[in-house]
This record gives sequence, C-alpha cells and structure tokens, in this order.
Amino acid sequence: NALKKLSDALNKVIIKDDSNNASINNITVSGNGRNIDGSSSFIINTNYGSATFSYSSSRNKWYIIAYVN
Repeated sequence: NALKKLSDALNKVIIKDDSNNASINNITVSGNGRNIDGSSSFIINTNYGSATFSYSSSRNKWYIIAYVN
C-alpha cells in the first residue's frame, strides 16, 4: 500500500487489517517517496490493527496520528 500526496482538505488515510491476518502477513505502508514520521514506511503487524495517517503539504510528509494494535 502506498500513500499518495493529498490536498490538505483530504489529508487523512486509514489503513486497517480487516482480515485478522496482519500478524502473519504484515501490512507495509509506503510513504511513496515521502517520510512517515521519519521513516520511508510503516508496518501494521497485529491482527485487526489499524493506523491513521495525515499528510502535511507544507512539510511534504506523512504523520501517524493514531495506531491501534
């Protein structure tokens, strides 16, 4: 899964493991060339885990604003 640059009006993306399988098949979220809290990617590795990302166009990077594991 790659996060795409969004306008500030549409700047939140939620990724969720709805298959109860992320502990075996990790979900790797790519920043698509932009950092996610200082890293190039983020991994969801807990069953039914989810993460909410917010994009800042002024800083040209993604922030993790919520993580449920």
